[in-house]
Amino acid sequence: MWWPFGRKYPERRVEEVDSLEFDYVIVGGEIPELSVLVLELGPARDTFLSRIPMDSANILKVDGVAKSWLAEPMIHCNDRRTEFYRGEVLGGGSWINAMVYTRGCKADYDLWAALGHPEWSFEKVLPYFIKSEKTLNQPQSNYRGIADFNGPGAHPDGVGSLDMTIDDKSQRVSSLDAFLPRELALQREKNLIICTNAIVSHIVFSQKGKKPLVDEVIFTSARKGIDNGIRPRDHLEKHAIDVVQDLPGVDSNLADHRGIPVAWEVLFKESLAYVANSPVTVGGIEFLKYIFFRSGLLSMPAQQSALFDILSFLRGMVPDAELIPIAFSAMDNPEEYYRLWHKFGIFSLLSIFTQPKSVGSVRLASSNPRGNPKVDFGILSDPEDYVFARKVVRLSLKLGDAIKAAGFPLIQNLTFSHEQLEKDIKSGNNEEIDEFIRGRIRTCFRWASSCRMSPEHDATTPGVVDDELRVYVVSG
Repeated sequence: MWWPFGRKYPERRVEEVDSLEFDYVIVGGEIPELSVLVLELGPARDTFLSRIPMDSANILKVDGVAKSWLAEPMIHCNDRRTEFYRGEVLGGGSWINAMVYTRGCKADYDLWAALGHPEWSFEKVLPYFIKSEKTLNQPQSNYRGIADFNGPGAHPDGVGSLDMTIDDKSQRVSSLDAFLPRELALQREKNLIICTNAIVSHIVFSQKGKKPLVDEVIFTSARKGIDNGIRPRDHLEKHAIDVVQDLPGVDSNLADHRGIPVAWEVLFKESLAYVANSPVTVGGIEFLKYIFFRSGLLSMPAQQSALFDILSFLRGMVPDAELIPIAFSAMDNPEEYYRLWHKFGIFSLLSIFTQPKSVGSVRLASSNPRGNPKVDFGILSDPEDYVFARKVVRLSLKLGDAIKAAGFPLIQNLTFSHEQLEKDIKSGNNEEIDEFIRGRIRTCFRWASSCRMSPEHDATTPGVVDDELRVYVVSG
């Protein structure tokens, strides 16, 4: 039942909890005799509109929960700047993402085990996946899937429909819905305090042994960052922040998938721009379909399928290319989109290479916890990434040719034409395609590993957490 007809989600203000003590404090996200405090930067946006799949994924909405700021200039990509997005809401990015559910590739987990993390092999983590999953559209089996597509023993490349975090009422299922739904929060309200619109400004440690021990968590109703004094020493000293522990790996290995949008003009009615440009007529009809029948365009995400390919077998049976078909522009410049791309029908293939060598970083901009951090995506910082970037662009062009040959009306290529590709072939170099890549390559919003699980003194990238995801230098 929606909360206007019952009790709303049990949020507390900072002022209500600042004098209380808790056994556990969860930042960013029960045993009866323990008390738990959950702190969240944003509100609990548990509304009807926030659950509509297509609408809730619009990160450009002015009144949405997606917050953004400009990342650092991409020095290897013509100094372009693009937005860094995050979900400032209870449930985080799971309220604004594309709702794709995937465990990843079996071979990746087994590679982790081979690197010295035996508890992270696929067979070891599989029971935890199964425990947290409820599938609605696939037969129950050992692997919660059909043997010819999702089975761990099958080849991981191919084309298929994707699993979505959508329930049987065609509503988005966020991590809040899955792990801390309103009913559970109300049931455990006595011991579970959920404080929203709060920020951890810093963590107080005491030295009671070899490792610092967490003594106190200080938070306010202000916004943005956190200063815990556990980062690379030189970075902390640069901003006159007390060094609790020098941990070089913190925020130093920001990984992501890299995507290059290849786009064609299509008939206006074949694109989602048709709905966006007719909000009253077409949009109104789609809204009524959703309200009364839980069907239509609003009941599904924009991305519903993907093509995975293995372009190099250096990592074994691990896909390194992904093509995502999308019925609108996949370019990452909002100003350009509103000025140009929303005016006509567009079909895009977001051409992704999933094993880039380049990594980025996240750094404090100052000692002010209210400020946004500096995010450097590090795109193309390793020249070897050009090899796979070229391959996925060429793969998309070939797929576009096949789509057109099958009878779908791709009117013209809007981003990188065959004529440009032919110029490279005639000149014997990659100047045209490389310039296109530098001008269009983007983040895929799949950020991970800025606090890497690896040995603390790893020679390539120092680790931050151990195999149980505990920070190396901290107790408590």
